[in-house]
Amino acid sequence: MKLTTKSVISVVVAFAGIFFVLIWFCGEVFRAVLPDGGMWMLWQEYLWDIAAMAIGSLFLVGFAAAAVMYRFVVRPLGKLSLALRKMREGNLDEEIRYSSSDEIGELAVSLEKMRLVLKTSISQTIRSRDEALQSEMRAKKQIKDIERLNELMVDRELRMVELKKRIEECEVRDGRRE
Repeated sequence: MKLTTKSVISVVVAFAGIFFVLIWFCGEVFRAVLPDGGMWMLWQEYLWDIAAMAIGSLFLVGFAAAAVMYRFVVRPLGKLSLALRKMREGNLDEEIRYSSSDEIGELAVSLEKMRLVLKTSISQTIRSRDEALQSEMRAKKQIKDIERLNELMVDRELRMVELKKRIEECEVRDGRRE
């Protein structure tokens, strides 16, 4: 059940209860104050007409109260709900605007501040993630360079060992080595 319907029903029921108590009380007062039957009979004759007009008036007051509540409560809350739904879907670019100084206005200001904080926080998180990824890429490149240098150095060492063996073989063949 929507907020407007709940508010109309509660307002109408409250007014109807108050109205019937007032009619009963007025009837008892008239019965006590007016001992002659003329005025009492007049009151009883028009009682249901007065009651019907009062109930009609209560419904009008209820609908007027519902219209006012819709204008000043339900519609702004609907706009805030829509803005929150957009935020939940990830759209943090749309501003939350409500120009009132009541509680709903304070709620809108708080939600706008929350939106800005979330947007800033997400931007900083993305920036940090990008920086971390760039650092990781640089580190991987440096590791590859070090591995390549290591391979070159190992290859150089193996060549040096091989060359030393060949030099020794040549020296032994030439008789230079003793």
